[in-house]
Amino acid sequence: MDISGIRIIERGNSIWTSGFFYFWYPYQKGLNVHYNIQDEIFVNPKQQAAFITKLLEINPSIEIK
Repeated sequence: MDISGIRIIERGNSIWTSGFFYFWYPYQKGLNVHYNIQDEIFVNPKQQAAFITKLLEINPSIEIK
């Protein structure tokens, strides 16, 4: 992923709707990363604050919600 294409990072949850992991982890706290025009990916870094800081060093125009 091109970090310069990241527009927004939102703290939030991802709901797993099927599969083995749904039984054990019905939702995960993490970050929704919006990039390009309409793309989005959910990530769950161990150190969220450090992750966001590093991304902001590369692309300071990222909006944090």
